[in-house]
Amino acid sequence: MKKTLLLSAILLQTMLLFGQKNGEGATNWGPWSKAAPCFPNLYFSFKCLGWVSSVNKYAYNFRLKNRGTKVMHFSLDLRFASGENYTADGRFDLSPGQEYTHVSMYYNTKPIPNATNFILSYVTKYLENNGRDDWTAPSYTCDGNRQVCDANCNSNKPNANNSQANTNNSSSNTSYDPTFDRNNASFQDYYKRATAAGQAGNYDQAISLWNSAISVAVNDAQRNNAKAWLAEAQKAKASSSTSNNNYQQQQIAQQQAQQQALLKQQQALQKQQQLQQGMTQLADGITGLVASIQANKEKKRLEEQQKAIAAKQKALEEEMANSKALVDAENGDFSAQRKVAEKAFANSEYDKAENYYALAIQNGGSDKNQKASMLDDYLSSLALQGKRKEYFYIINDLKKEKNSFTYSHNLLFALSQIFCSDFPSESMECNDDNISDGVKKLTKITWGIAPTVVNYLQATGLYTQYGISADSKTAFEALEKKAETKYPEKAALYYLGMIYLNGTASIKANDRKALKYFTDAINYDTKDIGRAPTFSTNNGQGYFNYRLLAYVKIAQILSRKSDKDDLEMSKRMLRSFYKWYKPMIPNADLPYFKEFETK
Repeated sequence: MKKTLLLSAILLQTMLLFGQKNGEGATNWGPWSKAAPCFPNLYFSFKCLGWVSSVNKYAYNFRLKNRGTKVMHFSLDLRFASGENYTADGRFDLSPGQEYTHVSMYYNTKPIPNATNFILSYVTKYLENNGRDDWTAPSYTCDGNRQVCDANCNSNKPNANNSQANTNNSSSNTSYDPTFDRNNASFQDYYKRATAAGQAGNYDQAISLWNSAISVAVNDAQRNNAKAWLAEAQKAKASSSTSNNNYQQQQIAQQQAQQQALLKQQQALQKQQQLQQGMTQLADGITGLVASIQANKEKKRLEEQQKAIAAKQKALEEEMANSKALVDAENGDFSAQRKVAEKAFANSEYDKAENYYALAIQNGGSDKNQKASMLDDYLSSLALQGKRKEYFYIINDLKKEKNSFTYSHNLLFALSQIFCSDFPSESMECNDDNISDGVKKLTKITWGIAPTVVNYLQATGLYTQYGISADSKTAFEALEKKAETKYPEKAALYYLGMIYLNGTASIKANDRKALKYFTDAINYDTKDIGRAPTFSTNNGQGYFNYRLLAYVKIAQILSRKSDKDDLEMSKRMLRSFYKWYKPMIPNADLPYFKEFETK
C-alpha cells in the first residue's frame, strides 16, 4: 500500500480572478519541512512562480533535500489536494546534503491563502545506503509485498510531524493528517467537484459543494482547507457579480465627468438667474404688471431647473459612493464590504447581500457583536433566497467550532437540532444524540422565548427521553398565561396552536382552535400587507420564525378543509406572505398555496 505523506505549503498571495498578468500569485519558497517520521532525512519545499499567460496556468517548483548521512534513493508521486496531478513521477537520487530543484510545471490549481495540506506526496519506494542505486537491497517499500516498513511507516496513522511552512513572510503551524484525502471519500468527492465548478465559473455550485465538503470534514485540516477554498469562491462570485475593478473605475470616471457637466450647467444657470433677477427689477420699475409677471415666471422656471440639477447631483453622488464602495469592497476593505452588504439587504438584493456579508464576516476581525449582527443578516439573506441547505451548513459549522456568538444563535442551534425533522437537509443529522444535545442547549437559556419552547416540549409529553419532564397541565397553563396578557407573546400563541393541531394526552386536537392561535400569532396590521416583515435570526427566527411557521400550519389545515369560514385572516394577507416568503417555505407545494401562484 502506498504511503501518503502530507506536505503543507501555505500560499498566501490571493489571486485576482480576472485579467491575470504574468507572475500574479507568485509566492516565496516555504521553509524546509520534514515529510514524516517514516523518512526522517527527506525534506521538501514548494513555491508558486505565478500565472503564465502563454499557457493560462500557474507555474510551480518544488525542491528536495537529503539531510542524512547516506545516499538516498526514492520514487515520488505528487498531486494537489484539489485532485490535479503534479507530474513528478520517477526515481530520485540524492547524496548527503544534496539539494535538488524540480523544473517548472504548469497547473490549473491556484495558490490560496492559509491552505494546509496543499500538495500530497506519495513516496512509493525509499532506500538509504552508501552504495549504488540498488533496488534489490532492503528498503522501505511501503507496499506490503517484499519488505516491511518500520513502525512509523507501517502505521495507518504515522506520528504527526509539526512543521512550519510559510510564504510571503507569514507562517502557520500545520500537522500531517493521512485521513485528509484517503480515508474520507465523501470529502474528496465534494472537493473535486467544487474545484471543477469554480474553475468553470459556476460559483454558486462551487460554494454549495465547498459547504458540503465542510459538513463532512472529519478533522480541522479538512475543514480549514475547504473553508479557504470557500472564501475564494465567495470572492470570485462577488467579483463576477460586479464585473471587476476596471469596470467600476470606468464607472467612477464616467460619473465624475457627469458631475463636472452638471456643475457647468449649474454655473450657467446661476448666471441666468442673476441676469433674470436684474430684468425682474427693471420690469417692476419700468414696464408694468405684464412684464413683471413674465419675469416672475422665468424666475420660477430657472428655480425648477436648479432643483432638477441639484437632484441629479445628489443621485450622482450616491452612485459614485456606491461605485467606490464596490471597488473598495473588492479590494478587501471591511467597512466597504459591510456597507455594500447592508445596502443590498435593505434593497432586497439578497444574492448580493449574501456575497458581501460572507466576505465581511471573514474579514471582520475579532469584534464579536459586529460579527453576530452581520451573521444575522447573512443567514437571513440565505433564507430569503431559499438556500436552506447553505443556511443549515452555516449553523452546523458554527456548532462544530463551538463559535456561537449570541443568545439568538445559541437558541437557533438548539431549535435546529430539536426540530430537525421539520427541515431535512444534507447538512443536518436528525438523530437522538443531536436532539438531546439541542434540548440541553435550550434548557440552559433562561430568557427570551427559550422557556416558552421548553413549556411546549413539556406539554407534548414527547421529550421525556431527552430529559424534558412531561407536565402537560402546568406547562399548558404557562403558555396560556403568556398568550393572554395585554401584549401576548407570539411564540406562545404559535405553540398553543401546535398543541391544538396535534393534540396531547390530555387535550384533543381541534383545527378551529389551532387556526385561531396561528392567525393570532401572525397578527400583522393592514399597513404591513404588501411589504416583507424582517425574518432575521434574532430571537430564534429565520427558518424558525413562529410567524412563518404559523403561516405554513394555516396552509396545511386549509389544504385539507373544505370549509374556510374558520379563517380569521384575509386572503390578501396570506397572498402577501406567500409572495415574500415562498423561498423559505419548506413545503410550498401544499394545495392551498397553489391558488396564490397565478394571483
